[in-house]
Amino acid sequence: MGLRLLFLATVMALTAVPSSAADSANRSPEQAYQNEAEEMIAVCSMMFKLSTIIGSNDTPESNWVQCLEDRKKATKGRYEALQKLLRKPAAKAALKEHYIAVVNASKAIEPELNEIKLNYGRRQADHRTNLNDKWTRFELEN
Repeated sequence: MGLRLLFLATVMALTAVPSSAADSANRSPEQAYQNEAEEMIAVCSMMFKLSTIIGSNDTPESNWVQCLEDRKKATKGRYEALQKLLRKPAAKAALKEHYIAVVNASKAIEPELNEIKLNYGRRQADHRTNLNDKWTRFELEN
């Protein structure tokens, strides 16, 4: 039960404390987009795990479906703002590929039907690797 409380406290801390306006103001558009995308996957994944521990996604700390809806909108806004600032077609294409990978990773938070834990973990790791690869390509093209 102690681990559950620690996990709950961590999720609550991540979801209840938004980034400060000053912190956001100091980020470049690239950093703001990347941060939003990474937070969406990390926070909503933790909320999904919490919902499986407590057996419900009816609380603000475990409603991972609402988390995804809200975070997808925010991530899309950051993506669109960044796309408008980019000049190089290759950078725009690389950013689009990264955004597609983010959306795919967000859809993969919930395990597939009858998926064993080991395969779920591998699939999540594959998505993280893909996201890192796509982001590196964007950085090189930008």
